[in-house]
Amino acid sequence: MTTQKNLSRRIGIVGGLGTETSCTLCLRINSRIRDASNCQPNLVMENVPMPLILEKEIIQGNPSEQIFSLLSNAVKNLDSTDVIAIPCNSVHIFLSRLREISNKILSIMEETARECKNQGLKKVGLLATRTTIKSQLHESELKHLGIETITPTEKEQDAINEVILNILEGNRVDESKLNETILNLKDQGAEAVILGCTDLQLAVKDSPLPVIDTLKVLEDAVVRFLTK
Repeated sequence: MTTQKNLSRRIGIVGGLGTETSCTLCLRINSRIRDASNCQPNLVMENVPMPLILEKEIIQGNPSEQIFSLLSNAVKNLDSTDVIAIPCNSVHIFLSRLREISNKILSIMEETARECKNQGLKKVGLLATRTTIKSQLHESELKHLGIETITPTEKEQDAINEVILNILEGNRVDESKLNETILNLKDQGAEAVILGCTDLQLAVKDSPLPVIDTLKVLEDAVVRFLTK
């Protein structure tokens, strides 16, 4: 039940990590809370001034300390809020260090693993950046709940990275490449596919498998925080 006390809670969003994606998250949360309560939520977004070259680094598996510095400044500025959402899977490689700055940060990986468990899934495919795949950010949380993860081949990963970069640069993307990978994950026994990059919800529209959209998972977690 949503009460005025719930709505006084301030929600902090770390934006700019895919500007369209972070703005979409704010708009969706705003719409759902307004529809449920006839009142706007108390939302604030700290837009990270992330150069494209740094975004490319983290997509390709080379996150730098400069990225952490930008994120830590944003988290410090949002620590006065009641909960912080970071709508980017890859930068969760810094989550433990960021939680030393603020213990209010939601984890996309923790929330996604719970969602997979709630859906009764035993084996899932994962589409994500090379950083997310290499660091096994999702795999560790899923394994903890007894869920197996299947990841793309190196060649497929190259194609996924290319799609994500095209999204960030505002270029047209070819969904067929992603669907081919999803079909391969299905052939290996995946019951669903996790879109482990929040920007991929802009590209995957007709998946051969049920989709776990990590941006939607994060949105649901924030709304639960406001309405519990």
